[in-house]
Amino acid sequence: MKDYPNEEALCKAHRIYLDAMRPFVIRCLKKIPGRTLEDLIRDVSDYEFSDDIGTVIDINNIPLLLRNHWYDIFSKEFNSDLNVQNTTWLIVEGRNFWAHPGTDDVDSESTRTHLFHVARVLGEIKNSDAKEAVETIRDRLFSDEVEEHPAEVENAVLKEKLSDKSDKFAAVEAEKNKLEKRLQGAHERLRELEDIEAEWAASEERLASVSNELKAAQEKQEAIVSKCEALEAEKAKLTEDLNTTSIWLEDAEKEKTKLEEQLKKAETENTELKANLKSISGQLNDMIDSEPMKPETTIAGEWTMDRVRDSLPEKVRKYHEANFSSEDKRNIFYRKVAETQNLIQAKGWILDVNFTTRYCGFKNKKRLVFGVRNTFSPP
Repeated sequence: MKDYPNEEALCKAHRIYLDAMRPFVIRCLKKIPGRTLEDLIRDVSDYEFSDDIGTVIDINNIPLLLRNHWYDIFSKEFNSDLNVQNTTWLIVEGRNFWAHPGTDDVDSESTRTHLFHVARVLGEIKNSDAKEAVETIRDRLFSDEVEEHPAEVENAVLKEKLSDKSDKFAAVEAEKNKLEKRLQGAHERLRELEDIEAEWAASEERLASVSNELKAAQEKQEAIVSKCEALEAEKAKLTEDLNTTSIWLEDAEKEKTKLEEQLKKAETENTELKANLKSISGQLNDMIDSEPMKPETTIAGEWTMDRVRDSLPEKVRKYHEANFSSEDKRNIFYRKVAETQNLIQAKGWILDVNFTTRYCGFKNKKRLVFGVRNTFSPP
């Protein structure tokens, strides 16, 4: 079996790297609010979670987590040095050398470079034991080269340090440019504030003018309010008068309706009495002798309500006044008697009149022919 010391060294170094980076990454992720540790790791890993969540994080997950949460937490941990994030991607490439080996061992230069990358990141997370363990693997692996070619080894180390310094200088230069942009923005903001201050002074002058106009408007408003209050009081009085008038009209309408009903009832009774008189008239023509008889008592002239009332026996008149207090009711009865008398007189009939308290009968030779009955009930 072939011996691949470089692949074996990288494999050991990466195991040390992973054992050191897992707790560091977990400790940083726990500081991020709003999400659970499981959710943050599940964003970059498809492995099933076990009791030990740290074992889920692999070498290729580390640069993804640093990139996703660089500004949340990792930028503070590495002093905004993006080279650390970039180096974790290089370590993933180094891991592929032994995870997917070829037919030959990894070349010494690549092995030495990747071991330097691992040691550097471990130093950035301040894990000196892990860093020292990786440096020991590197020194033992290349101890012969150091003895045979000390200048070349030292040169490689210096190149690595120079590269590291160049990266840091580039980061500082980028930060400088960022600060210059911020400073330029601050100057622009200062000019904006000066313009705002001038506008503020002009606004104060306009505010004073508007204040005077507002005071005049308030005085006008107070005058309008006073006028509105007077109009409101007048409106209330008119409303009260209107309500009183409406009540009076309602009462008048009720009285009108009542009178109309009484008139309608009287007209109905009048129609019925006329019909009765017409019927009785026909009967009388058949009953009364063709030769008129001389009445026992004859009174000439047109009959009226007053004449009928005056012709009443005293006893009957007093009964009517006592028991039919409504003059309208008494007059209806007297008017019907007067109309009957006028009809008898026009026809030339010879009939005697006989009054009782509730009836007026007309007789021929002491035989009752017809009469007018008072149908109103005493109150």
